[in-house]
Amino acid sequence: MSHRKTILFVDGYNVLNAWPELKSILDDDFEGAREKLNDYMHEYASYYGEEVYVVYDAYLTSAKKANVEVFGHLHIVYTKENQTADSYIEREVKRLSEDVRIMIKVATSDWVQQRQILGSGGIRLTPWELKDKCARIRRRIEHRYKKAEELALKVPSGHQSLRNLDKLLKQRKK
Repeated sequence: MSHRKTILFVDGYNVLNAWPELKSILDDDFEGAREKLNDYMHEYASYYGEEVYVVYDAYLTSAKKANVEVFGHLHIVYTKENQTADSYIEREVKRLSEDVRIMIKVATSDWVQQRQILGSGGIRLTPWELKDKCARIRRRIEHRYKKAEELALKVPSGHQSLRNLDKLLKQRKK
């Protein structure tokens, strides 16, 4: 049976601490580091059309329920009081794994959590694999943008509508 939906859970602080460029930001600008990771995950969600949940521990908060912010396919989750990102992700994976139409992926370096995900039929991504995918997405976007810019410079004035650029890009691929 083919999957109709793919959901990626990202252990937010785990990934922040694994990516050197984000870890260096984290040391000085906690919120800035989270925003940078959220930007990467928004690109990922948009590019692949997957639902992405970036889960941050709000373990020491007094919130009685998780706070979820939604931006298209990107869901940013701050866990509730006394709940870790691991426990939130494990609970959601267990709940969602019962639906065979959903493919579940989890990005974490936590070995115990990876084993639990694999045992539930999910796919695990290490933070470094996720970083590589995000870098490839960025390169593809930049390449496409550069090609569109080059074509725009070659198109006579008055013909630079997006529709015409899209046609030119398609013709050039042939």
